[in-house]
Amino acid sequence: MASVQFAAATRLYPGTQQPAVSHLDLQIQDGELMVLVGPSGSGKSTALRMVAGLEPLDEGAVFIGERDVSGVRPRDRDVAMVFQNYALYPQLTVAENMGFALKQHKVPKEERAARVREVARVLDLEPFLDRKPKQLSGGQRQRVAMGRAIVRKPQVYLMDEPLSNLDAKLRVQTRAELAELQARLAVTTVYVTHDQVEAMTMGHRVAVLRDGLLQQCDTPHALYHEPANLFVAGFIGSPAMNLFPCAPEPPLRIGGCPLDLDRNMTSRLGSFGGERLVLGLRPEAVRVGEGPLAAHIRTVEDLGAEAFVHVAFDHEGQTVSAVSKMPAPFKGKTGDNIDVQLAGAAHLFDPAGPRIATGTARFAPKG
Repeated sequence: MASVQFAAATRLYPGTQQPAVSHLDLQIQDGELMVLVGPSGSGKSTALRMVAGLEPLDEGAVFIGERDVSGVRPRDRDVAMVFQNYALYPQLTVAENMGFALKQHKVPKEERAARVREVARVLDLEPFLDRKPKQLSGGQRQRVAMGRAIVRKPQVYLMDEPLSNLDAKLRVQTRAELAELQARLAVTTVYVTHDQVEAMTMGHRVAVLRDGLLQQCDTPHALYHEPANLFVAGFIGSPAMNLFPCAPEPPLRIGGCPLDLDRNMTSRLGSFGGERLVLGLRPEAVRVGEGPLAAHIRTVEDLGAEAFVHVAFDHEGQTVSAVSKMPAPFKGKTGDNIDVQLAGAAHLFDPAGPRIATGTARFAPKG
């Protein structure tokens, strides 16, 4: 097993001015499941391919363990990659697909068969070893693709959106199985996804990328509760964090209603020299049905156990929106006028991006 390190790793595609990955510094620990997440074009798949050797580096280096592999051929890096489209050989059986790399490395036939059976048992693929890929479901094909990587016993697994072709129910089931399997094998894994829910439920740590730049790398809990900047705050969380631009003069006002901030936030607000700032609150800090702020319901998403209530109200002369996470049953409906309370964990951001402070905020009581 081995760690993986990006050391100022940069990839600039020919004919472009913006690096796909720019000076990435990231340390992935031995046995860790690190998720790279970000929107399309953020550089996450390019970073993964740099580890695999499928993309050359223009600057910096990539290490696997203590070894600089920047100039090493892909086949000599001792990594195994799982692709989005499975990449199975249609003419081969499940057993032959899983054992193909072992055959290429001239592993003896009996040992090859034993390793394939062992991994098939772990992945519940034993009944399908003699079938061809076309006879399998999407979830079974994905398990075969993962089995082909696992059977090699590499130092590092690289997974490029391996669940994106599965339906919603199967994706939830498979990601839980995959996380359990990775924990059992304890092999360093770099996992790429654009789905932040997938990232948060699977990763020991999550690295958020945007336009080739690392925005923040931390545990899912820290990303959610202590986002480093506005992008991470808006990207991580479902529904996304509510963000309200406002004037920095105390007291802060949302929809004309003054806010009480805790001591830390008040202190940081007092030393902030900018002309504008942004207040961020998660949906669970927005309560509808009480409070001083007059709003109307735009729509209600009833999820059974909870409801996401989207409201709109006037703020600094413009109509702004917010989403509240409410327990079920929620009786309001689209078009209803409703009162809103803001109370809970809150963040202050510089509009340029960085987080200024984290604390608590609530609407000040009347009078």
